[in-house]
Amino acid sequence: MPQRPNATFTPEKFEQILLEIMAGRSLKKILGPDRRDGFPSRAGFHVWLANEELDRKHNLNRRYADARSLQADNYFDEILEIADEDTETKEACMRNRLRVDTRKWVIGRMKPWMYGDLSQKESKKGEEDKQTHEIVEVVVTKKDGADGG
Repeated sequence: MPQRPNATFTPEKFEQILLEIMAGRSLKKILGPDRRDGFPSRAGFHVWLANEELDRKHNLNRRYADARSLQADNYFDEILEIADEDTETKEACMRNRLRVDTRKWVIGRMKPWMYGDLSQKESKKGEEDKQTHEIVEVVVTKKDGADGG
């Protein structure tokens, strides 16, 4: 199959890609072989993100990160919908469980501070508390040493 040339950046194309990401579609599906004419390949999209001039002008990386964050929220909503589905068979129930578990795993990595395991959050909080304590200890020690001399 012949390769299509990568598309030229336009803010409208970029915005459409972001909207589809926010709706829960994967970048692979949006920009795969069946992508719309004029849209970049996934590699072409990443070239756009890596272009510092485009990023400065259009805030591409921040907007992409925001879209991915909203995608995680969309997956969370899907989890609730799947969990509320009536299932008639054991197979359907098992499939829904897999769908929920997969989405939970994904959003736990996309937004660990919001959807991660409590153990991960507690571990991170413990590390932050330890670092804060060490910083305070150093500042107090330096202050005591400066006042005593």
